[in-house]
Amino acid sequence: MINKTFYPAHSEGFAIERNHMMVSVLAINSLAGAETKINFVYDSGASMTIINRWHFEELQIANSKIEMTDYTMGTYGNPVPGHIWQLPYLFIGGFSVENVSCFTPISPKSTFSLLGLTVLAHFNQFIDMGKSKIYFEINEEDLSVYKIQGSRAFRAAEY
Repeated sequence: MINKTFYPAHSEGFAIERNHMMVSVLAINSLAGAETKINFVYDSGASMTIINRWHFEELQIANSKIEMTDYTMGTYGNPVPGHIWQLPYLFIGGFSVENVSCFTPISPKSTFSLLGLTVLAHFNQFIDMGKSKIYFEINEEDLSVYKIQGSRAFRAAEY
C-alpha cells in the first residue's frame, strides 16, 4: 500500500453541477494584469486543460503577447477549431502551476472549461466524496508522458 500525506490546506472544495464535479480555481494572466475565478469540470480523462472563450477574453490572452497556435481538437469525433496557449498561472489547493498548456475553442458555444491533465498530472490527488474536497500533493514522478514541458507546480508561498 502506498501512503501519501494530504493536508487540509492543500485542498479545494467541489460541487456536483449538471452531473459534473466542479472546482473553482484562480487563473492569472500576469502579462495583462488580468485574473478570474474559473469553474472547471474536474476531468482526469481530458489530456488538455480547456478554458472557454468567455474566460479567455476575460483573461485578455489575445492582447497580452501570449503565443497562440492554431489547433483543431477532436472531441467525440467532432473537430473543434481553436488555439493552444500557455496560461501564466493557475492557483489550486495552495499550489501554483505556471505555464499551463490550455486550449480555447474559437466558438463561444463551448461553455465548459475542463481541468485536465496539463494541470492534474502535477499532483497526486485524493477525492473525499463525503466532504466534497479534492486534496492535492505535488507529484514528483516523471511527467514527460503528459506533454507539460515548461510547466511546473510549486507551493504558492514559494514564489
